Formats: sequence, C-alpha cells, structure tokens
Amino acid sequence: MAVDKQEKSSGAGRAWVGANVGLMIGLAIILTVGVQLIGYRWSRRADWTSAGVNSLTPATTALLRDLETPVKLTSLYFKTDIEDEDQNRFRSAVRDLIELYRATNRSQITTQEINPLQDHDERKQLFRDLLALPKFKEEAAGHVAAIENFRDNLLPMIQKLLRDEQQDLERFTTLEGQDDSLINQVRRLFKDLERSVDQASQDIGDALASDVPLYSGAVRSIRQTGGALERGLKNIVDVGSQIAANPSGFSPAVAGFFQSARDRYQDLLAALSAQTQTLDALGQLSFDGMVADLRSDTGNALLVQTDEEARVVPFSTVWPPLDPRMPGGARFKDRKFQGEQKLTSAILQLTEEQKPAVIFVRHGGPPLLEGMPMPGAPGPLYRQMKLNLEDANFSVHEWDLAASDEPPAIDPAPSRKLFVVLRPAPTGMSMPGQPPQSPPFTPQKLAALKSAMGDDPRAIFVAGFQPSMGGMAAPYEYADYLRETWGIEADCQRLLLYTEQIEADKYHFVRSPLDIIDVRYADHPLAEGLSTKRATFPLASPLGLVEEAPEGVTAERLVWSPEQDGLWSVQNVSDYVKQQTNEFIVRSPSDYPGDFPIGVVATRGDARMVVVASAQFAIDQVALASEPVLTSQGFAIRPRNPGNVALFMN
Repeated sequence: MAVDKQEKSSGAGRAWVGANVGLMIGLAIILTVGVQLIGYRWSRRADWTSAGVNSLTPATTALLRDLETPVKLTSLYFKTDIEDEDQNRFRSAVRDLIELYRATNRSQITTQEINPLQDHDERKQLFRDLLALPKFKEEAAGHVAAIENFRDNLLPMIQKLLRDEQQDLERFTTLEGQDDSLINQVRRLFKDLERSVDQASQDIGDALASDVPLYSGAVRSIRQTGGALERGLKNIVDVGSQIAANPSGFSPAVAGFFQSARDRYQDLLAALSAQTQTLDALGQLSFDGMVADLRSDTGNALLVQTDEEARVVPFSTVWPPLDPRMPGGARFKDRKFQGEQKLTSAILQLTEEQKPAVIFVRHGGPPLLEGMPMPGAPGPLYRQMKLNLEDANFSVHEWDLAASDEPPAIDPAPSRKLFVVLRPAPTGMSMPGQPPQSPPFTPQKLAALKSAMGDDPRAIFVAGFQPSMGGMAAPYEYADYLRETWGIEADCQRLLLYTEQIEADKYHFVRSPLDIIDVRYADHPLAEGLSTKRATFPLASPLGLVEEAPEGVTAERLVWSPEQDGLWSVQNVSDYVKQQTNEFIVRSPSDYPGDFPIGVVATRGDARMVVVASAQFAIDQVALASEPVLTSQGFAIRPRNPGNVALFMN
C-alpha cells in the first residue's frame, strides 16, 4: 500500500446528468454520502489486451528480481487435437505470462508445461514431488502414523475378535424366544462389521498404492469403521448390563455371553477410543485441496512451487467470468484475466515468512470489511479491497475505535502494522435506513490511536469533505494532529468543485462536478506508475503544507489538481444550489481557483504519513469500479479508476 513502499463512484458518475438539476442532486448525494452509491462490477487488472498479457507491473517485477528463493511455475492447461479456439487462447495467455515471469529472473524462476491428457508420467512425478515437500510431508505425518497404527496394530486385534466371537456364536444352535432374537442380531452385527473392516483394509491399501497417496480418504475410512465397531461392541456390553439387572427370560449360556462381553472387549474398546482421540486431533491436509485441483485432466490449473511447499492457482481465480451469473459457461471473451495478480500473490505467500498487517480504523459506523448491509444501505465499503490486500500478502483487520481503545490482537505477530484511518462516523440522529450513528470523537480516542501506531507510524489518513447535519462541512477530527505532528493542513471544510466556463465570469456545471479526475503526481516512489492511470477523487478537499514543518519532518505534495479557471475551492455548496435555475452560475466571492493538493506525504525517519483528502477514493464502488468499452475484439470490461487502486496499494 501507499504507506509501505518507499470511478468514480457509480452514484456520482450517473447522478449529475444535466447542467441545471445536477448540482441539487449532487448536494443530496453529499448529504447521504456512502449510502446511495451504486456499485459496478469490479476488475482488479489495469492492463487489458486481446491476449490478456503483455507486461508485468512494476510491483511484480520488483518482487521477482529480488527473489532469493527458487520458484517453479507449472502450467497444467490441457491440449487436445479437437479443442476449441478458447482453450488455445487460455493456454497461450498463461504461457506468455509465465514466460514473462521466467524472463524477469531466470536464475530463480523455472517453468514447466504438463499436458494432463498426455504427459502421464510427468504428472505422476509431479504429485510425488509435491508430497515430498517438507510442508506436506510434515503435515501428513500424523495421518501416516494413524494409518500405520490401524493397519499394524488395531486391524489384527479387530479381525481376531470378530473371528473369535463368530466362532463362539456357533455353539448357540437351538434357541428360542429372547435368546434367539438377541443372538441372531449379534450374528448380523458381526457380519456387517466384518464387511466394513474388510472394506477399510482395502481402502487403506488402495489409498497407499495410488499414484497420489490419499491419506485423508484412508483416515476417513478408518474413522467410519472404528466408529461403527465401537458403537456395536458397546451396544453388546449395554445389553449385558441390562440382562445382569433383569436376567429372567434368558438362558444362562446367552446371559453369560452378554455379561462377559465387557471383559472380552475392554482392550479393543480402549484402543478404539484412543484412536478416535488421535483422529480428532488431526488437522485438514492442505495437500488434499491441491490434489483436487490438480487431478482434473481438464482443470487448467497453475502450480507455484518452492523447495518447501506449493500453491495451486485454479482456473476459476485466473479467469473469473465478467458476469458472475454464468460462472461455468463463460467463454474467453466473457472472462477477465487475473493471472498476474494471482501468480504474484501465490509467490508472495510462499516466499515471505512474515506478513505485514493492514488495520482499517473507523470510529463508529457500520463494518468496513465484512458483514451484511443494513436495509437500503451499501455493503461493506472495503470488502473487495480487503481481498486485493490479502492477494498482496497483507493480513487485514478492522478496529472500531469508538468501541475499544485497543487495536485487534494479531497472531502471528506481523512484520509491520499499517493503519488506514478513516473519518469518524457522523454523530447525532440517524438518517432513515442508516445504522445508529456514533458517539463523539474525543481526545482520548486520538491518544489511543497514536499509542497503537507507535513512535514511527506508517499510516494513510483518508480525509476529505464530510457534511454535518446542517449541510455545512464537518471539521476534520484529525486536523490538529496532522498539522502539529506532520505539517499537513487538512481542515477538510472546503470542497473542490468542477465547472466549465461559457464566457467571462459565467459557468455551468460539468457532468460530475464533485469528482476530481484531472490530477498530476509527484516524482515519488508512492506515485510510481500512476501518471498513465485514470483516477477519480470524489468529494475532495484541498490540502496544504505548513510554512515550517515540525522538526525532523519532510512533507511534500503527492497528488494535486492543476490550476484551472473552472476548478474552485468552495466553502458553501448551498450558494450554488440557489443558482441552479439560472442560465449560468457565478463564483461566490469566498471561493477561489488554484493549484490544489489532494494527497500529501510526510516522512520522519522510518515513519511515513500519507493523507488523501477524498473520503471515498479507495472504497470498492470507486476504486474497483469497472466499465464496458468497445475494442477491436468487441466489448471488454476495463477498470474505471486503476489509479485509485495503485495509489492505495503502492
């Protein structure tokens, strides 16, 4: 993200259509910010071509060049003589992509292609190599021990007991009444148990003799057989206890058979009980999931492998459908290619020992990352951005500062904590359809945040315009802290407004007057690669830098909108609402044009503070919005604001 590296919202994009009525609708959206946004389908990839691959992003390139761990990339995209053109396109795009990875670092990256329909020996060897990796070998050790214990110790005990019991039952030849009924039930039980044990023995042999040892399947069979045997033997023991309490109606021989069962079965029952505890303690084998993804001959899987472990990158994640309603039937033209994102994520997860943590900090309001929305309200605003961060090997957490002065505990401890600090939710009465609003932000809450961030914080403060209940701008709760500690002026009580000049001192509103899209970027690592990417900053406020920065702090602008006559810093939007029926509007005396910073960065030693004065710039409906465009290959879906994602993730 922006603090770690050293589309407009669809509501905003569609609401202001028309010059005269637009501003009134815009003001209404301001007053209900975040509630009336309409989400587009999102796309995470910024580089779309007909083949899906032509270059790697700077972040991926840097990761690959710095690799100190050998990585092997294997494509299992199938090939047949009668395949359709789509399969060739899928396979070719993936081949081109992994070749780019190999070309970036030939000393650490190797590649392989296996056609699962033809290269059978290579595929078998692949499974054997995977199971020999330390992670999977250690993970399977408990399963192997349980299987061997059952095969070598329990199975002979079970077979002997079942054989002895059935031989003993042969002495009951002429029985009547209750004696006959009970003994026949026991005979049938032992026959069923014998078949179950024989099947378990065969399952274990088949699982271990398979090209891919199916440890989980063998353990499952052992669990089922052991459970059935334990229940059956305990039922016989229980019947013996009941007969001992009321022996009338049973012959001495039959009563003796049941009453002595406890002593005959106790050793095996104890062994079965111990086995159950052992099996219950076994975890899931991640290798099983890999096998499921890799065994399909037409699964089109990718495998990322190191000397320690491996990850499968399934077709469904590399080529998700543009329309989620047709996940199984989407053709090449109906899918988006996320190969680089998913491959890079897998490499990160395999080669990085520790994960940095991103903590989203809110003060009141609804959850940001997970949870069901309130009726009439949008879903969690950063749900998809969370997935992007996790793909980049961050662990992602949420902290409601209004509810607790302590941030969430993170286990295992992260390599670094990065904070995304949002504006506190508005106080006062709740709007219809909105969740209850929050208690006031207090100095104690600021002290708790500063304590959690530590002496060398890395954070991004998401500021920007936020209306109060009266329609005026609400003061920014973190303004004093940012000014006094970091030399950043962020009062957020003014709003940037786009207009278009029609003649001297006369203007009309553009389609989206509250979206800042014409921006420039500083020559700074955090802005790397952003100049070619479209970005949108809704409801932006102008930032500033104090004349004399605090001691040890270096502050500079990161993103700004250049001076132009139709871009103003507005103090009161309602002044323009009054002019909406006029043929033109004029600028209020208190408003002015200028060269307005929207994002700034301040550093002090290892600390880095970024402020972006657009409260919505990183929410899913803006940063991850997408739009259809007409290309030479037909319609394609492109990210609407790839610059927003890049700025947030840099």
